[in-house]
Amino acid sequence: MNSIEGNITDNAQMLIINESTAIKGDIKAHHLKIYGQIEGNIQSSGTVTIYSGAAVQGKINSKELIIHPGAKVKMVNKKA
Repeated sequence: MNSIEGNITDNAQMLIINESTAIKGDIKAHHLKIYGQIEGNIQSSGTVTIYSGAAVQGKINSKELIIHPGAKVKMVNKKA
């Protein structure tokens, strides 16, 4: 498993996190396809798609959210 620790900002149209990647940090992207693991907040101006076998933990803010069967999602909502 490839591990990345730190925040990611992607200015391209699509960011794909493959199944062999684990990210610990916040992600900002237009469209995001997730096959791997993310622990952190996601900010998307487009669609976030989480596929079977993926694992996401954190706050997700997107225009559209698609979660496929078999994906593990733990959304965190912190109130001030």
